[in-house]
Amino acid sequence: IFTAGATAVQALSVCHGSLLYQSHMLKDTVSIPVGDWVCEGALWGSMKHQGLLRSCVASHWMAINAHEFRVVMRRVGSDISLRVLQLYATKFAAHAANATILDVLFDDMAREQLAAMAQSSVFAETHAGGA
Repeated sequence: IFTAGATAVQALSVCHGSLLYQSHMLKDTVSIPVGDWVCEGALWGSMKHQGLLRSCVASHWMAINAHEFRVVMRRVGSDISLRVLQLYATKFAAHAANATILDVLFDDMAREQLAAMAQSSVFAETHAGGA
């Protein structure tokens, strides 16, 4: 599906089956189950693949083209949704600066914390304006 060193142009989510991810930075091959995302970082900025993603069984995945995602969000996103995405992208970039970001995020808690921080920041911004 992709190889190490190629530019990541899309984020993928497994819908059926399973994908396998290998990287020289990991000891073992990792199975990517249904519902997990690969290459989320491509949505928030530029990145190169750090490993190889392949399918060994019949699998289906959903792909979101990073460029098209940004175009659509600018066109149809509300001010608040765009602000949440901007803050999430900023938090993601800060997280990436402090850790080795592979094509797969292994820490669901970090992802949830990034989303919660972005949402609470927007909530604080919108309520501070009305105070």
